[in-house]
This record gives sequence, C-alpha cells and structure tokens, in this order.
Amino acid sequence: LPQSFGARCWGSSSGWIVTFDFKLELHMLNPFSGVRIRLPDPPPQRDPFIHSNDEDRKIILEIKRLEQVEKVVVLGGDEYDDDCVVVVIYDFKMCRVAYTRPKYDQSWTFVRTPKTCRAYDVVRRGSQILIVYGNGGLGCFDISADEGGQPVRAREYVPAPPPEFLGSLPGLLHGIYLVIFLCFFGKELDDGQDDYISIFDGYVRYQTVYIEVHKLNFDTKIWEEITDIGDVALFVGNNCSMAVRASATPNCRRNCIYFNDDTSKCWAAAKDDGSLLVGGHDMGIYRIEDEEIERFYQGGDIHSLFCPPVWFMPKF
Repeated sequence: LPQSFGARCWGSSSGWIVTFDFKLELHMLNPFSGVRIRLPDPPPQRDPFIHSNDEDRKIILEIKRLEQVEKVVVLGGDEYDDDCVVVVIYDFKMCRVAYTRPKYDQSWTFVRTPKTCRAYDVVRRGSQILIVYGNGGLGCFDISADEGGQPVRAREYVPAPPPEFLGSLPGLLHGIYLVIFLCFFGKELDDGQDDYISIFDGYVRYQTVYIEVHKLNFDTKIWEEITDIGDVALFVGNNCSMAVRASATPNCRRNCIYFNDDTSKCWAAAKDDGSLLVGGHDMGIYRIEDEEIERFYQGGDIHSLFCPPVWFMPKF
C-alpha cells in the first residue's frame, strides 16, 4: 500500500487501516477503495527525546516519536456514519485516551482516566466505550454525553481484581486485550448480554510463551479463566481486537487466538547475540485447548522498525 509507506499502521474490523506517518499525521485509509480521511493531529504531548545532530540518531528519534501513539482503534463503519468513532491511546508513559467522531469533530475529546491506570485496549457497546487498564480493571465513558469536545471522565465499570490475580502470571505482563462478541454464534445471546473476554499476553525475552483468557462474570464482577471459546477465533495485537466465527471464515481455526507483534518499544532492541531484533518476528496462533503456540510465516521481509504486519478485516 503506497499510502502506508513510512507510517505506523493499525488494522480494524471495519474496513479501515489507520496510519501515523513521520509528519505526525493520522489518516484513515480504505485499502480497497483508496479513500483516505485525515484525522485531527495527535493529542499534544511533551517530546521526551533528546535531539541530536547525528543522522543515524535522528532516524531512531523519528521512529521513537511514532511510539507516542500507542494504538488507534476504529469503532464503527463508514467515515460518514453517525456511529463511527476513532479512539487513540497515546503517551508512551501513561497510555492516555482520547476520541474523535470523523463526521462531526475537528479535534480530539480527552478522556480523564485514573492517573495510575495505563489504558491497553478499548471496545464499544452501544454509546459506551469500555477501557481495559493494565491492572485488569475496566473504565467506561459515554460518547452520547459529549459536550462539544469538553473532556469526559471515565467512570469505574469493573474494579481491578486483587493483586494476586495478575501476580499469578509468571514473567512480564505485557498486554491486555478486550474483545466483545456481539453475535457469539451468529445469533444474539439468550440473556441479551454481551460477552467480554480479556486476554493476558505474556512475554519472556520478547517472545510470547502463553496466553490466558478470562471472561467477565457480570453478576460478581469477577474475571473467570476459560479454556474454550467455542467456534470463535480471536485476533489481537497491533490492531483493533477482533472476533470471528471460525466456521464461517475460510482457513480460520476455532478456539484459537491469532496474535501479531505489538511490542513496539522493543522493535529496535538487540538480542543477546548482538543481532538486531525488529518488529514482526513474534507472531503466531495460540491453541487454547492444548496451550500450544504455532509460529507462522517468519520471512525477513515482514520485519520493520515501526510497522510490522497487522490484522485487518475488509468490508465490502
């Protein structure tokens, strides 16, 4: 895709790819129609990087600036759709949240989240946007209460689980993803309630070695570990978290999690043997049933310092 050259990219389930280039501009790109929509400039933040006259150092600094936008999620369909909302998780230290509605807004609306909570992922349920924090808790804000771009405050939706819950995960807790099933098996759930699944992605030396799947019990507000998600495949990583019905999706396996490389802060890290470790090498399929990971395509042409492969779902 020529329009994505030299840019960080995030895939979505609504036909869009979001790009963030070295000009620090954000766009929504439809790779099939070629439609490209300019989004508001990223929320302002302090440049934490030291300037340098060394040309090689300048290149690394420019790549590091792209890391200030952690994730962009498109929630909705057409850019002219009343329901289309774009949420950005930004500020590599704090992972703050802001959103914009392409049809209406010329700027970002900031979401006030607890200062001690880093946002990892978002999903939408009606007019509500749910945020999953690094401590396992959920926050929530309502876009229908928008007051002309004034900051909104995220309220607590589900409290953080006890510290021992996350402490039970060995190694470094790297990522938490939130996935919503609106039509779990192609029909509405009997109780009319959506299912949310939180996925804890563990890394050791920048290599995915296990994934735990937890389902939220809405009555007790407790995450319950599950080992079977049925005829569903999940797609997580450097993109909008997605769920599909495996039997209706060609070449897709049930009860599996497809993950890609989203450890952006390590895409230029050095391995123990001194060789350069770049983004794109840590991708695979996690089989929930037997807790095994299959690695798929590992050709060197997928490696990148700032934009490895992403998951993307077209809409025709």
